[in-house]
Amino acid sequence: MLSQGCNAPETERQAGFGSAEVEIAFWRLIEQSKHAGLDCHDQSGRLTELLAALDADSIMAFFNGFHQAMNHSYRQSLWDEVTTAQKQDCDRQCFETIRAALIAQGRGRYYAVLRDPSLIESITVEPACIELLQSSLRAYRMRTGAFMQVPEGLPEYTLKP
Repeated sequence: MLSQGCNAPETERQAGFGSAEVEIAFWRLIEQSKHAGLDCHDQSGRLTELLAALDADSIMAFFNGFHQAMNHSYRQSLWDEVTTAQKQDCDRQCFETIRAALIAQGRGRYYAVLRDPSLIESITVEPACIELLQSSLRAYRMRTGAFMQVPEGLPEYTLKP
């Protein structure tokens, strides 16, 4: 995909992407899908278009990267901050949508919020942000005409402190 290095501090490259190259490609696609004024629904559509232009293996790599970023952000400290900021409970679906919205913001904001969960208050969350989770599945279907086979052994999200 890409051949340049990753400028992120080592602690930021712990989201499980496997390599700096995969992480760079993942965040580049997220950034390319963002446009001023786009909501999550439109960003999801744009991301699907970008992914559909790639080969099936690259789409699978993006799917795995998104899953890893979701897992990496599955933190009790972030969930607690969300509950405090919303002044109400946030169930698993709510928290999944918020983490998808966080990823949609891009690499810089994602890692900043993980370092300081209180920054989550600056993230705009829409119910449509959950659609970002489906972008790679839709793109794979568009590209290959087949449904993506979700890799076996894909770990469940693990709640971290």
